[in-house]
Amino acid sequence: MSSSYTRFRYHLVFSTKSRQPYITPDVELLVYKALHRRAEDVGAKIMALNGIVDHVHLVVAIPPTLRVSDFVREIKTSSTRSIRKIVPHLHLLFEWQNGYGGFTLDADNLGGVIAYVNHQKEHHTQNTLIEKYEKTTDD
Repeated sequence: MSSSYTRFRYHLVFSTKSRQPYITPDVELLVYKALHRRAEDVGAKIMALNGIVDHVHLVVAIPPTLRVSDFVREIKTSSTRSIRKIVPHLHLLFEWQNGYGGFTLDADNLGGVIAYVNHQKEHHTQNTLIEKYEKTTDD
């Protein structure tokens, strides 16, 4: 019997619809918990998750049996339902954008990208962004 070894790591970025500032400090933890919960449900492991009021960054290990686009759809759909259910003022408002940014990672750049994600708020405050990692659409 043969077995396979895979190590697929991705840096994913997606924003709220129309970049609305819905991920406020009082909502942020709820959003992050919802994303983590669904990722675990589908067998993925979030290694880093952070963002600002209008978008999130994730470093995630996704199983090879799950397409990246399916994973993103799953966690966005599930977290939208959760936030709409538990945050009354966002009941009809909270929504993610249609697209996402996705980057593959290797062992050499994994630690640096995790650090970049973990310090998102500082990068945005200090304007030390890595532009290619901030793209969420192809425009």
